Amino acid sequence: MGFVFQAYALFEHLTVWGNVLYGLRGLRGDEKEAGLRRAEGLMARFGIGHLRDRFPAQLSGGERQRVALIRALVRHPAVLLLDEPLAALHRGLREQLRRELQELPAEWRIPVVLVTHCCCEERLATRVLRPVRSGGTVSWTA
Repeated sequence: MGFVFQAYALFEHLTVWGNVLYGLRGLRGDEKEAGLRRAEGLMARFGIGHLRDRFPAQLSGGERQRVALIRALVRHPAVLLLDEPLAALHRGLREQLRRELQELPAEWRIPVVLVTHCCCEERLATRVLRPVRSGGTVSWTA
């Protein structure tokens, strides 16, 4: 399972590349080689390959978000959980990453669970659930 926290949860003492590789810990042999190739491809795809030796404190919010997303994807998870992944981004970058996220489920053949307060991001979903409170009980409606 891949998870992107709202605050990204990057390791401040690791470089971008170190944070991405953290997602591959425990893998060996062909699995690790495939993960390294995937990491390189994702870094290029998300436009942060040139940042590999920088530390999180040297990155913008959008760059940090992309590092967190790559770290979550590098193992090719069975499911991806995203907690407000676009909340801290400026409009242009938010639109770009929204398009990227829209392609993920089909391209990676994995379900993506997205928690958001932004109605604009609902269009990323194939199904939207909303909490409904009735008395002391919360249920979910589609």
